[in-house]
Amino acid sequence: PDERVQLAVLDAFAYLGAPEIVSLLRQYVRQATGERLTVALSVLGGLGDPDVVKLLTVYTIHADDAVRLGALRALKEIGFSRQELTALATDARYIDHLFDPKLA
Repeated sequence: PDERVQLAVLDAFAYLGAPEIVSLLRQYVRQATGERLTVALSVLGGLGDPDVVKLLTVYTIHADDAVRLGALRALKEIGFSRQELTALATDARYIDHLFDPKLA
């Protein structure tokens, strides 16, 4: 239940980059909120598994701005182009943050 422990585990998953954790992260994302959700989406994107695209796409319309940006960032990690991300974004500034190093 400790959020700090959960974030530490997510960081370890990101470091390990093992594809075996995709199913575990899929389950975790469904109950995570706030920063934990954003980090979990980032880890999923960093794994580069195309099977998570549909799940990540759902979070591009989330109520929380940070979660939306996190989902778009994860999709960029998977290989989505600027044009594809623009089609998913509800706000162009998200795309600017993803592609302009001064804003990132």
